[in-house]
This record gives sequence, C-alpha cells and structure tokens, in this order.
Amino acid sequence: MKVPTTAEINTLLRCCGKKNRYNRRNNLIILVLAKTGIRNKDLCNLKLTDIDWQRHEITIQNSKHNKTRIIPIENKILYGTMYPSLKNYINH
Repeated sequence: MKVPTTAEINTLLRCCGKKNRYNRRNNLIILVLAKTGIRNKDLCNLKLTDIDWQRHEITIQNSKHNKTRIIPIENKILYGTMYPSLKNYINH
C-alpha cells in the first residue's frame, strides 16, 4: 500500500476547496485520515463517544482483527478555529 506524500495530501485539500460545508467536511476527512492513519472504514464507523476530547485520543472499536486501538489526535484537528476541526464540524 502506498502512503500519500504531504504534497499529494495538499493537492487533495486544494481540490476540495472551502466554499461550502461539503468541501469543508471533505477537507476534515482527508486531514483526519492523513494525520491519524486510521482506515476509512474506521472513520466511517466513528461515533462521538469514541472521541476523548480531554486526552486528545480516538478509540477505534472492533478494528481489523477485532482489536481496540487508541489513536492520538492533534489538538488543532479537535478544536482548531482556522483549521478544519471536529469541533467545528459537529457545531455547524
């Protein structure tokens, strides 16, 4: 499996743009996948209760091989105001 480079991720983000809520959501999806390394299936199954806002962690339940994984996540992806963040997505 090929891991995308920073340049490829930036190209994806530029293609999405920021003009509407769907583009902002897509930017957030790309960033969460790139910054955490979680699988797209795990992101699709993510629930609010899986996010530990104080410890800056995401718990992935029943991942590959039925294991639970704890994934650290950057503060700016959780709370960023000028950066696509989970908090902004949830609030808006």
